[in-house]
Amino acid sequence: MSNSIEPSNLRTLANPFQFTNQDVRTAVDHNDELWFCAKDVCGILDITWSGNTLLNMPNRWVTMLKLNIVKGVQDVIFINEPSLYVKIID
Repeated sequence: MSNSIEPSNLRTLANPFQFTNQDVRTAVDHNDELWFCAKDVCGILDITWSGNTLLNMPNRWVTMLKLNIVKGVQDVIFINEPSLYVKIID
């Protein structure tokens, strides 16, 4: 994965996915494929979140979305389903 992640046109879903009582923010793309907030996934899997966390992911498996959160609008990184499986297996 390159250092620059392209912004996307994902649509966030109103209800986050829940795993062991923890929320995972989700979104869908133009093909209705599900994407997961990378930081939420890493938190559930006890993976330390850093700038290197997604380096082994192909660019097409990672995208960025601007979200309005408590601290204001921030860039949030989302991963697709294949990336999710890679993180689970790692």
